Amino acid sequence: MKRKSPRTSGADQRGGPAPGAAFIQPRRPRNNDSDADTYTIILDGTTANWIAPPPEAIRAAPGKVGWIGLRVRLPPVAAPGTYTLKAKVRASTNPQEESTLSTSFSVRRPPGKTNRGANVH
Repeated sequence: MKRKSPRTSGADQRGGPAPGAAFIQPRRPRNNDSDADTYTIILDGTTANWIAPPPEAIRAAPGKVGWIGLRVRLPPVAAPGTYTLKAKVRASTNPQEESTLSTSFSVRRPPGKTNRGANVH
């Protein structure tokens, strides 16, 4: 049987948390193989240091979906804007095949703050 790359899903963070806020970003690797597998998450990109270290491994039974909640904490000084969370999911039985995750979320301006003097892109 040909090995397929793990597929992932997860909802975007909408509504925009404020700087200093925290939220859970779910990731769900799907095991498309006929054997159980273990997956590792490798964080990447400029927001990687905003995420608590994930568990070392996620296990998924054949044809089933694993689950991990990436704990994101925005820095108190995070500028309003859209940021991208990037991660790779790698299967232990076939590490050369990996799936890349990319999820965007917006950081909103805290209540009572204005854009005066800020650079707007």
